Amino acid sequence: MMVLTAAMSACASSEPVEKPKPVGLANPASTYCVSLGGKRETRKDTAGNQSSVCHLPDGTVIDEWVLFRRDHPQP
Repeated sequence: MMVLTAAMSACASSEPVEKPKPVGLANPASTYCVSLGGKRETRKDTAGNQSSVCHLPDGTVIDEWVLFRRDHPQP
């Protein structure tokens, strides 16, 4: 009986299971919104088109890509 218990406990792992890593790249506009302390919201219009806005800590609500492009202008 003691041998069976020892054998079974050897099969159990106390190591945490690693969470799967996300596939692909994160949306830079969404990442930037969150980095500013903003909260993301995905909206859908009556035609079913989706867009994402960023609720900034100061109360400003702005489209994520408009915010990103405003703060990261192309040279």
